[in-house]
Amino acid sequence: MSSDPRDEIFATEHLKKDLGARTGKSSILVVLFAGLKFVIRLGSTAILARLVLPAEQGVIAMVLPMILIATGLAEFGLSQALVQREQVTHRLASALFWANLGLGVLFTGLLMALAVPVARFYGDTRVGPVLLVLAPTVLLAAILVQYVSILRRQMRIGAIEKTILAATIGSLVAAIALAFAGFGYWALVAQILTQPILTLAILLGLTKWVPARPSLRALYEARAMLGFGGYLAAARVLTDIMMNLPAIIIGRIYSAAVAGTFYRSRSLASLPKDMVISALSGSFLPALSRAQNDPPVFQSIFCRSVTRMALIIMPVGLGICTSADLIVAILLGPHWTMAAPMLAWLGLDLLFAVLITPMYWALVAMGKGRTMLFLKIYTAVVVLAALVIGSRLDVIGMLALYVLSSVIFVMPVTIWLVVRNTSLSLATILRATLPDVLLLAVAYPVVMAIRAMLPEMNAFAELVLLGLLIGGIYIGWILVNPGLRADVVKVLRLVFARVRPGRAT
Repeated sequence: MSSDPRDEIFATEHLKKDLGARTGKSSILVVLFAGLKFVIRLGSTAILARLVLPAEQGVIAMVLPMILIATGLAEFGLSQALVQREQVTHRLASALFWANLGLGVLFTGLLMALAVPVARFYGDTRVGPVLLVLAPTVLLAAILVQYVSILRRQMRIGAIEKTILAATIGSLVAAIALAFAGFGYWALVAQILTQPILTLAILLGLTKWVPARPSLRALYEARAMLGFGGYLAAARVLTDIMMNLPAIIIGRIYSAAVAGTFYRSRSLASLPKDMVISALSGSFLPALSRAQNDPPVFQSIFCRSVTRMALIIMPVGLGICTSADLIVAILLGPHWTMAAPMLAWLGLDLLFAVLITPMYWALVAMGKGRTMLFLKIYTAVVVLAALVIGSRLDVIGMLALYVLSSVIFVMPVTIWLVVRNTSLSLATILRATLPDVLLLAVAYPVVMAIRAMLPEMNAFAELVLLGLLIGGIYIGWILVNPGLRADVVKVLRLVFARVRPGRAT
C-alpha cells in the first residue's frame, strides 16, 4: 500500500479486470467523437479557405514546422512514458511535470530568439512576428502533456475527447470571427494559440492534480522514465522533421502561395489522422501497455486496433485518392486548384498511416524506445533522400517521391522490427492488415473506372455518387466480416444508449 494517497490517481490494477471491454468501449467513443470533430473541422476548413487565401496561409505553413519540432522536444516523450510504465507515483509524475515545464520554457525562448533568422531564411518579414506569437504554444503543450497522460493512463477517454471537442469548437469560432473581420493569417494564429489554452483550462478542472514541489532527488528517481522518454522524444522529433521537411523546402524554393496550398492540402489529408488515429492512440496504447506481459491479449488488442482504424479511415483515404479534385473544388474553392494533386498523394500517405501506426504503438507499449529511435532514423534517411531527389522535380513530383519512399522502403523494415521486438508474429500482422490492403487494391480501380464512365455533372453531385459507391463497398465488406459486424453493432448500441439512455441495456 502506498504511503501517499495521491498515488491512487496513477493506479491501474483495477483496469486489468475488464481491459478488453474498456478498450472496446473507449475506441467506440473515439469513433463517435472523431466523426463529430471531422464534420466541424471540415466545415471550418471550407470557410477559412475562402476567407484566408493561399499566400496568407503560407505564412502559417512556414512557421508551423518549427513549432511542431520544438513541441516534440519539449514533451520529450514523457506522456508515453507515464502511460506505458506499470507503476507510477505522484512523486514520479511531478518530476516529469517539472522536466516538461523546464523544456517548454527552454524551447519557447529558443523559438523567440530564432524569429528574425527564420524570417530571413524564408525572405518574408511576416514570419517573424507570427513565430513570436506562436512560440508560447510550446510551453502550453509541455504543461498539457502530463494532464492528458493522467486521463489516458486511467483510460478516461471520454473526458479527453469532450475536452478536445470543446477546445476545438472554441478555437474555430475565434478563428472564423477574426477571419470575417479581415485579420487574414492572424485568424489562423489565434486558432492555433487558443486551442491549447482552452484545453489546459478544462483539464485542470477535470484532473484536479497539482504536482509536488520540484525535487532533484525525485528527478533522479525518474531517470529510467526520462531515458525511455528521451528515445521517444528523439523519435518524435525525427517524425516531425520528416513530416515538415516538405513544407520547409516548398516555402524556401517556391513561394508562400505554394506553401499555403501544401499546408491546406496537408491539413485536409490529416483531418482523419488527427481526429481518429491520434485519439485511438489514447485508447489502444494504454491497453497494449497494460497487456505487454500477456501475449494473447496483446495480439488481440493489436488486431482490433488495425481493424477499427481501417474501418474508419480506409474509406476516407480511398475517397481522397479518387476524388481529390472534387473535394478541393467544393471545400476550398477556385483559388486552390493546385491542391488537388497534392491532396491525392497525401491520401495515399493517410492509408499508409493506418497500417503502420499500430505497429508503432506495439513497440512503445513494449518499452522499445531504442528500437523506435532506430526506426525513425532509418525512416528519416529514406525520406531525406527522396526529398533531395524530388527537389529537382516540380512540387508534385517531390511530394510523390516523399510518399512512395515511405510505403516502399519503410513498411517492410517496420514489420521486421515489430516481429523481432514484440510478441506479434508475422502471421498476426498479416492477418490484421492484409484483408484491408487487398480490399483497397480492388476498390481503387473499380471506383476510378466507374468515375470515368459517369456523365458530366457538377462536382457536388459527382462526389456524392462516389461517396455512396465507396460507402456501399465498405458496407458490403462489413456484412461479410463477422468481426466488423460485431464492432458496428457495438457502435450502434452505444449511440442508442447515449441518445435514449432510459431504454439502454
